[in-house]
Amino acid sequence: MFLMDSVCETARMVREHQPRNAAPVLGIYADLAERLVGTPRYLFDNNAIHTAVELTLGRPKVLLEALQHLRIPYPKLWVEWEETGRNKLRQKFIGEIGPNRPLPDRVGFLLDCDASGRKGHTVWAWSAMGDVIPNIAPFAPFFDFDARYTQPHERIDGLLNGNLAKIWDGHPVQQQAMLEIWQTADHRPEGPWAQSHLEEMYRRQGNIAIAYAMSDVYGEYIQMLACLLLLTSSRKIVELAPVDMSRLNRARARQHKVPRLDHTVVSMYLDPAVQARQQRAPLGYARKSPRVHLVSSYLGRRGDKHFVVQPYTRGQGETVHRRVSVRG
Repeated sequence: MFLMDSVCETARMVREHQPRNAAPVLGIYADLAERLVGTPRYLFDNNAIHTAVELTLGRPKVLLEALQHLRIPYPKLWVEWEETGRNKLRQKFIGEIGPNRPLPDRVGFLLDCDASGRKGHTVWAWSAMGDVIPNIAPFAPFFDFDARYTQPHERIDGLLNGNLAKIWDGHPVQQQAMLEIWQTADHRPEGPWAQSHLEEMYRRQGNIAIAYAMSDVYGEYIQMLACLLLLTSSRKIVELAPVDMSRLNRARARQHKVPRLDHTVVSMYLDPAVQARQQRAPLGYARKSPRVHLVSSYLGRRGDKHFVVQPYTRGQGETVHRRVSVRG
């Protein structure tokens, strides 16, 4: 079941068994289900989310400059993907996931912004394998691409000591740009329900649970931006396939079940040869040989337009010989 449909199923359970005002924490499911109605919903396939991950590994300065021209096209937007599409990222930069923080099955976010398309906030959700009720993150990034928010020192230290910042060791301009990307958002509790939920987490597990809840969404902020830049690229590099669930929903209505939501499947435009090379290539920028290597997807910018460059093979393929002349 898709994560967005799981939210609607949970909302129905809450309405049937719990008065909405009795439990602020449970009320978030009903709120999300109502906000999903009429909201454009995009499901990324593994190639699309893989490309979005590669954008986060590109030059932060280019990404920051592209944000100056980003306009979110809808007042509300839902994006979702299978977490298996980011397995290579986790293996390369995070390693094994501990038992206290299991790997989710699906991850998604609901973006809510104002008329300018430059300011808003995001609610993160994820579902674990076998779980009926999805998890909703109590913390949310309240972003404004035209503003800069001062970040706490402990979060700045966490970013600079993280694996993403280590890519740019010795590149102060890129590291500064990476910090400025996070300065476009203020991470705080999503609403009254979140404050109540955090207080309960503190009573049960202490500060470590609060720290985990913050880190789960704080590091994901750049992933949200990469997904938006991929969807709004000035070059058409993704294929959008609308999925109409009306036929299925007629049968579900007769069975008194919650209707499934229409959505759009986001797939990458990749020819079979490039796709095969991309699957074999590591997630990174290591050259396969002195003259031939696969270039990963990356973000480009010219003026007020940003675009995503698709993977391609660079080089001619001939063998390169090194000759050294030794003189007395």
